[in-house]
Amino acid sequence: EKKERAEKSAEKPFENGKMSSKSGPFDIIRYALLFICFTVFLYCSYTLLSSIIERSQSRELYDDMRRIFYDDAGFEDSYLTPGIQNVTSVDLLSAFVGVQPPQPEIQVPTGSKLVDKVNYLKSINRDTVGWLTVDGTNIDYPVVHSDDNDYYLRRDFYGRSNLAGTLFTDSRNSMKLMENRNTVIYGHNMNDGSMFNNLHDFKNESVFKNSKIQFVTANGIFIYEVFSVHEALETSEYFQTDFENDQHFASYLADMQAQSIFKKEGLTLSPADKVLTLSTCIDPILQSEYRWALHAKLVQIVDYTP
Repeated sequence: EKKERAEKSAEKPFENGKMSSKSGPFDIIRYALLFICFTVFLYCSYTLLSSIIERSQSRELYDDMRRIFYDDAGFEDSYLTPGIQNVTSVDLLSAFVGVQPPQPEIQVPTGSKLVDKVNYLKSINRDTVGWLTVDGTNIDYPVVHSDDNDYYLRRDFYGRSNLAGTLFTDSRNSMKLMENRNTVIYGHNMNDGSMFNNLHDFKNESVFKNSKIQFVTANGIFIYEVFSVHEALETSEYFQTDFENDQHFASYLADMQAQSIFKKEGLTLSPADKVLTLSTCIDPILQSEYRWALHAKLVQIVDYTP
């Protein structure tokens, strides 16, 4: 009878809400593992929910900012196709008259409404550099600058915590594009298709050959033509901003052009050029030592003021 009671006690490690003193070591381990699993489940659920909420907040924020940026501005101020609807603009070249000159063509300022909107954004956030639009993609976002390349990695335009972050220029760059030989912009490769995820669309040769980039700043509207897309080691110099001399810069341009998976016929490069580099991760989830890089040459400036 005593043996039978002992066996029943062993089968019931909890009595009256308390662990039985006769519970075996395997029971303790089992309940400890259950507790750990439950804690991990709660943490993962919280992390997932927070991620979903922050991504939704990010989309809403930048949708609202696009309405502010384009409302009443008129798409006649944009030197890309009206609206960004994820279409490959084969007819984009018709927006540019004649062959592009070797040096950027600086036009007389006309008071572009888009430039005015950038100045308005600067009044909200003094870190504002401008507004970047990549034709043929949904990349259509404000760009900011900080002395710390980590600051906007996980902060939105208003400096609030957000996983999607904000597009930002390299801390070594000047906020005035004409003072940079190579302006570098970083952005996350978000798996919901936002931020710089669509840079990978340039793995399509048609997008590579036909898309232009527009960067509206307080100093004017800068138009770029893509000349290189490639994978680069994160430790390489693809995002280099400082160059010893013209020869060093020319060597850099030749190297980036040689690494491109596609070639742009008829586009020449020289040490006098101004270049834009866009950089993002290879995969939105998996960690990789490689980055996806795009390089573009400045071919036109509109509404320029020093």
